[in-house]
Amino acid sequence: MPATYVKITRAEFEDWLYALCPVFERAGQTEGVYLCPLSRDVGVKISTTLGRNDAVIQKNAGRCHMVLVRRDNGRDLHKPHNSSNSSFERCNRTQGWHETWAEALRSLFASFKGDRDHYNALAKQTHEEYAAEWRARIESIERWQTFDILADFHRYLGRPEMWLSGRQEAAVWKFLHPKRGGGPKGAKKATKKRPSSTRKTSGTVDRELLEGLEALTKAAEKADDGWTVEFATGNLRSRVQAGRAPSPRQAEILREKFTNFKIAVPSSIAA
Repeated sequence: MPATYVKITRAEFEDWLYALCPVFERAGQTEGVYLCPLSRDVGVKISTTLGRNDAVIQKNAGRCHMVLVRRDNGRDLHKPHNSSNSSFERCNRTQGWHETWAEALRSLFASFKGDRDHYNALAKQTHEEYAAEWRARIESIERWQTFDILADFHRYLGRPEMWLSGRQEAAVWKFLHPKRGGGPKGAKKATKKRPSSTRKTSGTVDRELLEGLEALTKAAEKADDGWTVEFATGNLRSRVQAGRAPSPRQAEILREKFTNFKIAVPSSIAA
């Protein structure tokens, strides 16, 4: 039976949140983003489905995102790599949301409680400390320069105040701790796949578009636009890194996003 999407008013959501977290606040001037403080430096950021003038976002974008963040700038905090806990939860706006969202929020509360020192320390890191830590991790991966995604992350971290997203950090951990049966052999298979992929595409990575995606991600993170961040850092970015052009629909959305965030539209997707 298909899921049934429901409307959630601001009053209904805030009543629900108050029962779980009596102390909360709206994140800056944003319409539907809330922060539940967990310590002086760490909190849970909840990106709801509420838009301007309390309008409810349409169902195909009606997901609630919850993530452990640094309170002063809203940056996502990654979980310890050896932890089974989650630092990110995503919930649909369907019937029974009161229970499923509550379970997700309690899960993040438990994650923080179980690794309190880890998250508090992360929240106090300077960008220089953070960038040095993650560049060192990348450099410890054998032949990291041959993987476009790692080389891009390494270069990205060299820029002022650039932080990896939770998805990007997870990608680095996959290289560092491959699943059983991976290791060096898995790495060799990954490098062998690249030429065959190249033959199916132009083989030329659109650097202008990649830089545009980085700028879009940064702007969307500042605006607490979780959907755009996920769009710019997910399958689309991997597609571009593999030398493939965005689909017509992806290009259409990108032109709209670049325009809305006042970022120059890369020539390869300009209308």
